[in-house]
Amino acid sequence: MHKITGHFVFFCVLCASVVNLLAQETPPLPSEPRSVTIPAVKETKLPNGITVAVVERRGTPLVSVKMTFGSGVTSEELETAGLVKMTTGLLTKGTATRSATRVANDIEFLGADISTAVGLDSSSVTLSVTSDKIGQAMPIFADVIRNATFPANEIKLAQSQAIDELAYNLKQPSFLANYVATVYSFNGNPASGTPESLKSMKRSDIMDFYRNHITPKGSTLVFVGDISTAQAVALAKLHFGNWKPRPTMLNSGRIELTETAGSAQKRKDADRDQPLVRSILVVDMPDSGQAAVSFAKQLQFAGRVKWAGNSAAISKDYFPGVVMNSLLGGGYSSRLNQEIRIKRGLSYGAGSAITWRAYDSRFSTRTQTKNESAPEVAELVLNELRRLGGSEATRNDIAPRQAALIGDFGRGLETNSSLINGVSDLFDFWLSPNELNSYIKNVQSVTAAEIREFAAQHLNGGDIIIVGDYSKFKEDMARRFAGVNIKVVKASDLDLSKEGLSK
Repeated sequence: MHKITGHFVFFCVLCASVVNLLAQETPPLPSEPRSVTIPAVKETKLPNGITVAVVERRGTPLVSVKMTFGSGVTSEELETAGLVKMTTGLLTKGTATRSATRVANDIEFLGADISTAVGLDSSSVTLSVTSDKIGQAMPIFADVIRNATFPANEIKLAQSQAIDELAYNLKQPSFLANYVATVYSFNGNPASGTPESLKSMKRSDIMDFYRNHITPKGSTLVFVGDISTAQAVALAKLHFGNWKPRPTMLNSGRIELTETAGSAQKRKDADRDQPLVRSILVVDMPDSGQAAVSFAKQLQFAGRVKWAGNSAAISKDYFPGVVMNSLLGGGYSSRLNQEIRIKRGLSYGAGSAITWRAYDSRFSTRTQTKNESAPEVAELVLNELRRLGGSEATRNDIAPRQAALIGDFGRGLETNSSLINGVSDLFDFWLSPNELNSYIKNVQSVTAAEIREFAAQHLNGGDIIIVGDYSKFKEDMARRFAGVNIKVVKASDLDLSKEGLSK
């Protein structure tokens, strides 16, 4: 009797395991996304050039306020790299009437928070506070933006911290891979600066950037949360209405570019005829614990904006690119993570990202692995890139990624911080905030053919960048990439200002 019971229990467990295995191999398609309520965005233009946008969200007594300026990392040269981040970060470190300590204490007393951020083409200051304290917090918010004084002692401290942080980060393979790609692949400047640029930065450089770029002209002030449009506009006028642009030799504010006939013609000259890999760069970091492996490509003609006359709209590349990136490396079930982590256990995670600009963008993959498997991981990344441009994905491939994007979008609308970033982002690209209403439809409408076309047209001609202990994968690298020129630079000799990247 005991034997029969034991066999029976074993049989039940076996059947359950088989059922679970089959369920894992053939997961059901996600259900149709639930409807999302898109909040209205109300705009007002102040005489000094500030655009005020308000999104009323009652129910939770919180308000977020974000002031965005149209100058970011691309406003600086390699010799001054880090200037935008340094200047923006120092805004809260002292004004004409408040020391850095007082700014921090006054904000803390209100239970509020002030933070700064820098992007490729914009910089911003954000305030978060309960709605009953917004009247008390706004004077502080306006003060740090309009009356920053950049005390010498705060600059010295910030420089020292930035140099120490960069020195630490440059020893991390993943950071160094991104750092090098910024200059080598994207023809840009690292937002965190270089050791040389940080050491040579002067207070006069910071003051000049502040005077020329932190101005009302072309800036955007967004309110999201438990506040009426009338109250928000009144606060904007009270604290920023009399803010006049400073005399400057520069054309301050966001530059509203239009696409020329020449650049439109260049779009027809796609990257599809190039080889997938333009170059392979190895940054040799002896005794590194792991290797960082990435593929980096400036998508020169895949931007977020197209122009029709004097009005901007979403380009035809944007949503196919968004869905393609999600399919390739946008989550746990993405192709890169499936191949590199789940199937082979070569990394804790692998992904990809596209950083969009108006007329171009920056695409990169990212993963870390043990040094010995770096060439194999590089090969797997390239295989997945080829597959994207060489064959159409199935409905079963695309539908879960579209659902994930829509779910993330819907959840983002539930928080003030995500919503205010989304609204500000649209203004940064001169796009109507009504584009929020089209997001779900546009994501759902992306086809397999559009994903394949985007990959085939834009991803060729990128760089494989590996940062790790070259001695541990040199032979395998030569075997897997026979005939390909592999450029090797010692991490200790790295110099981004030199054409060969080496001192």
